[in-house]
Amino acid sequence: MCSSDLFPSHDSVAGMIKDTISRYKAMRGYYVPRQGGFDCHGLPAEQVVEKDHGLKTREDVLSFGIERFNDECRRSVINCADIWKESMYKLGILDDYERPYKTMDKDYMNSVWWVFKQLYERGRIYEENWSEGIISV
Repeated sequence: MCSSDLFPSHDSVAGMIKDTISRYKAMRGYYVPRQGGFDCHGLPAEQVVEKDHGLKTREDVLSFGIERFNDECRRSVINCADIWKESMYKLGILDDYERPYKTMDKDYMNSVWWVFKQLYERGRIYEENWSEGIISV
């Protein structure tokens, strides 16, 4: 199962909002690059792997192996890319999926860490524990 075929999902709604704003700006004469992308981190990919491999507890994930778990999450996202592209096309979202960003790419991760560092240095980061019920944390 792909995390992306839970349709409509928060990702598809966010995609429609992003698409609406991008189209509006483009119609107003702005240059708006339309790069599609894939979220390769986070709960949707993890939940697919947990379900596919019957992982119920944190200990199950640790026994399965963190590296193997991460590899399976990446594989899950890549395997679902065509389904996601088709779903976005059906919604009329015509982003460029020939050169998509992937959150698992090093350049993408480095840019996120750079932003996080900027926010941390400005005192904008706080700690909160909300991981109850999430086994892979």
